[in-house]
Amino acid sequence: MRTFAPRRAYIGFFSLSFLTIGILALAADIVKPGTERPALVINHHEVSGEEFQWFMDQERAGVIAYFKAHYNLEEGRDFWNHKAGGATPKAVLQKRTIERLVREKVEQMLFQDLGLVPDISHAAFLRQLELTNQERGQAVKQGKVVYGPVRYTRLQFYGHWKATLRIQATEKLAQTQWHPAEGNLQKFYDDNRDLFRVPPSYTLELITVQTRRQAPAGDKKASIQPTARRILSQLKTGKALSELLKDQTGSDDAKVSGQRLENMNPDRMSELFPDEQQLQTVLALAPGETALLADSDTQAKLVRCLGKAPGGYRPFETVQPQVKEGWLRERYDQHIKDLAARAQIGINQEVIDTYWKTPS
Repeated sequence: MRTFAPRRAYIGFFSLSFLTIGILALAADIVKPGTERPALVINHHEVSGEEFQWFMDQERAGVIAYFKAHYNLEEGRDFWNHKAGGATPKAVLQKRTIERLVREKVEQMLFQDLGLVPDISHAAFLRQLELTNQERGQAVKQGKVVYGPVRYTRLQFYGHWKATLRIQATEKLAQTQWHPAEGNLQKFYDDNRDLFRVPPSYTLELITVQTRRQAPAGDKKASIQPTARRILSQLKTGKALSELLKDQTGSDDAKVSGQRLENMNPDRMSELFPDEQQLQTVLALAPGETALLADSDTQAKLVRCLGKAPGGYRPFETVQPQVKEGWLRERYDQHIKDLAARAQIGINQEVIDTYWKTPS
């Protein structure tokens, strides 16, 4: 592992009060001839300028949006060096990029420590991306089924790569280090009960009434409201949907259709009733109750509630596998935060500046 001599350090220290980390200085005279100087060193792992720029580009849009929302600062010629709120967008972008890279790299180092990946350099990642794309392209030529894109972009592959390794890392840590006691799981369940909530469900009959002929707006003679109100009265008497639809067959005035909807939760019902007032009217129906929802003179919806199952919480005993999965995910996320908080980082500002690109 390369050591870092304190003499002739060619970078200044960038203030990183956002992380509890040690700062290492990078010395120019320790870089071997012909090798690229790193932009960062995180826990003795070198981050190339190319990798720094890639993550910086991912953070760029968020910084632009932040300064627009908080300071009404528009992106333009002097945007990145314009000081607002005590900092320039350029400084904030660098800060966010370093924060992001610290999180990414300590997680990648964890993958490596667990024996899941041999090389976490960006160059190795790019080689794996190219090899994967070649294999997928060859599979398509051979008529094999390929799920997802035939050719991954760098960002798509990184997301897939990291998600796969994260699952493997969590499983390995669960087997070797993290053995949750029932008390831990019970506490997670109690603290996150909404994750295990069963929403109420409804069984409904939905009838749509539409006019069969075009008419000028406001022509009351063409309104389907009288037909809708007649059907509503039949619904209230308990007439079966099939009989009601049969009675409307051949009507010259309106087109009537209906359907039975089983086990509808509020999210699915919000798709059927995008109007919030109509949705709340339907959700408030008790079994046996009906409602007429008028959209216009040419269309109306009628609803009859047949059944309503109250929501509630799934008992701990029935969701224990999901509770364990959630507990492990929370434990893993906290572990990554702890690793990032203890990370040591060296910043080579000179290299970072060579990769800085101001948008045109």
